Amino acid sequence: MFRLLLAAAVLFTMGASALSSQSKKNIPYADLPIVQPKDKKDAMRDETLPAMKAPPGAVVAATSRLTFETLPLSGKGLLSAQVRESLRTLLRNAGSSTVVKLRAFVAGSGDVRRVQEIAAEVFGERRLNLPALTVVQVGALPLESAQVSLEATLESKRELNPNGLAFVAAQSGDSPASALKGITAILERSGLSAADAVRATCFVSMLDSRAGVPPLGEAKVVVVQMQREPVRPAATCEAVARLRAPVAEGVRVVSNEQGTPDAALVSAPRLAISGVQLGFGKQDSDIALALERIDRALVAEGSAWKQVVYSHAYVMSRSAADPLSRMLRERIGEARPFTILPFEGLSSIDAVMGIDVIAVAGQ
Repeated sequence: MFRLLLAAAVLFTMGASALSSQSKKNIPYADLPIVQPKDKKDAMRDETLPAMKAPPGAVVAATSRLTFETLPLSGKGLLSAQVRESLRTLLRNAGSSTVVKLRAFVAGSGDVRRVQEIAAEVFGERRLNLPALTVVQVGALPLESAQVSLEATLESKRELNPNGLAFVAAQSGDSPASALKGITAILERSGLSAADAVRATCFVSMLDSRAGVPPLGEAKVVVVQMQREPVRPAATCEAVARLRAPVAEGVRVVSNEQGTPDAALVSAPRLAISGVQLGFGKQDSDIALALERIDRALVAEGSAWKQVVYSHAYVMSRSAADPLSRMLRERIGEARPFTILPFEGLSSIDAVMGIDVIAVAGQ
């Protein structure tokens, strides 16, 4: 009797085991171990990506210690690789200087939003503060396969511009060479020469590999094509130069015979340099929102619209230029040089304009 009961128990156990195995075959991953998170916070942390760090609205730096760098173009890799390599090269060469502003001209079909993401990554790797940032999509760059041209403004540890800086608004011509002659003429009216230039950027309707671009003093001239299709003007160039003597009142404007301001000579000790703020419509109310964001960034750094000495505006169509220029004059209240040019795009596909400024900061 005992043997019969033992045999029955063994048969029952084998049957239950077989049934369990059969059930597991019908359940995907039934043989894998189940690992529970330690708590709900751990589970949420695993599923949430860290937020991308936003660049500052504006950065304050000493006028006398500002220096300007242009990164060489590269045709290797796609946009992300080129931006990453350019930024790493910049930071290697910067030494003890601090990068306070980046302006990136992006060509090709790459996602321009990647510039901010990669800047946050590269500066974060080195535990450095992000600079103010302007990203503009352009029609083309001079080097085949190049997808980004980077300009950097840095604050050095030593005094480089003891008397201050001149910011020269874009001057137009039939070619970059003729536009640069216009820049030279303004520098000479300001008591300077081409030899005092430290930065020059030329924007052209169409790139012409046969037309060489002469240097402007010690400044290597950056050249970009504004849009994919031809636009007016044929060429226009802007520049920054060192002053030879300080301006007693802190800021002096140099105007042409028609009264149009061509340059701002600045000896004020500190400048607030903004990143771009985008506008999403051509109506006055749309433009006002972008200008108010600039105002908040300036106020946070002890400045304001009334202290702006130079403005850049990047528009997607000429129809946005007139209301924007009018509202810039109204905000600043005094005649100040500014540059408004058409470009291919900005860091948001919905944006129709972008604005960045340089202003005198609180002492």
